[in-house]
Amino acid sequence: MALITRASLPQEFTNIVSARLLLTPEPQYLHAQLFKMSLNASFSGIGSLGLPIPGRQFGTNGAAYASPTDGTLALSDGIYDQAIMVVPELGKGVGQTVSMNRPVYANTTYTQVSREVPGGTAISQVPINVGSEQVSITIRRFAGPYDPAQGKPAPYGVDRFDSTFMMHRAADIVSGNLKRDFDRTLDTFGVKLFDIAGTTVHPNGFTTDNDHTTVDAGPMSWALLQSVERQMDDASIPKFADGKRCIVLKPRQVEQLTLDPMYQRLARYFPAENPLFKGTYVSDVGDWKIFKSTQLTTVTNGSSVPVYYGQAFGPGAIGCGAGSMPECAFHTNDNYGLTSMVIWLWHAGFEVFDNRFIFSVRTS
Repeated sequence: MALITRASLPQEFTNIVSARLLLTPEPQYLHAQLFKMSLNASFSGIGSLGLPIPGRQFGTNGAAYASPTDGTLALSDGIYDQAIMVVPELGKGVGQTVSMNRPVYANTTYTQVSREVPGGTAISQVPINVGSEQVSITIRRFAGPYDPAQGKPAPYGVDRFDSTFMMHRAADIVSGNLKRDFDRTLDTFGVKLFDIAGTTVHPNGFTTDNDHTTVDAGPMSWALLQSVERQMDDASIPKFADGKRCIVLKPRQVEQLTLDPMYQRLARYFPAENPLFKGTYVSDVGDWKIFKSTQLTTVTNGSSVPVYYGQAFGPGAIGCGAGSMPECAFHTNDNYGLTSMVIWLWHAGFEVFDNRFIFSVRTS
């Protein structure tokens, strides 16, 4: 029996692509938002493709395309713009490097006996020096996206003719991908910088990553938070304007912490301080403001156990500066206006100013 089906009469059937877009899971780039807040800089994307010359621009046909933030995972609230120190001089004049001094104070003897000057005693006339140290930050040129096959940044390329018939605007598609690449790049810069901690803290009984021989052997806990707080107090690490310090944790660390009975009794929850960080804020507890990020470092140790790197810090540990706003750049070789190749460019600098202000909190 012969049936008329898609297989027997394919000419009568066609597939339709809906203009509606589905969401794709994306993390919330907490560290990227930190830099953007501090620098007041954001990547605006592009409205069209091609060189900004009459007759050379295209890519606006079709339905609007999704923003890369539409599917952002809402996790962890307003984090402080003081977390990162901005160097406004960077990229604003002659010279690619800006240096800053930090006083170094000598600890000597402070007893009454040592400081008393009895009658008839001559005070020394040999002067002593004061100390100082210097940190520098250098402006560099960054670009994206990156092609692993070439091992270097490479452009997105679009054909003008084919873009005319696309379901969604080619300019929106490229712009969304550029924004996503920029945010993830900036976020990775931040995570790596905050990982350069001056102090590493493990749960009680652990001293290295390899000491965690089983999953959950050294979990995140209120006792560990208290230990980090005490060590930061001992080191005189400054606090933010509200009298608290920040700690950013992996979701697994947050899960473990929220199961701690002592934490449950002490935790306080407040509305988001800044809508840009909505979803990253966890709670206030003691002298801590807790956030979470999926992008923090996870290392698999010698026992094949994942070790999570939380980040506790005070203000001013990281410095950054920008010579300009991030922008899109188009290649001039556009084949008579028939193609467009585009990248993002940014002149900026990033540096750890004082890793003593950063504590790496490692748990399993």
